[in-house]
Amino acid sequence: MEKPITKKERKELQKRLIQTLQHQINHLSTELQQILADDLITALQNRLTALTRIQTKQNPQIYFESINHLYTPPTKQS
Repeated sequence: MEKPITKKERKELQKRLIQTLQHQINHLSTELQQILADDLITALQNRLTALTRIQTKQNPQIYFESINHLYTPPTKQS
């Protein structure tokens, strides 16, 4: 991943996951729902990190282009 998920973003994503999966997980306690959502977010982060590494090894130019905006200031238009 280019940048880690902040605590605020993680809490928001956890809330959205619980809302989205409510019909499938409503039989679980609130604590278990939160644990499940946290595990899903961690799995997603790990998968994104792994896929980013694979892509970078296969074609480093794609990675550099995806983060180029972080290092190149926007050009001024006349």
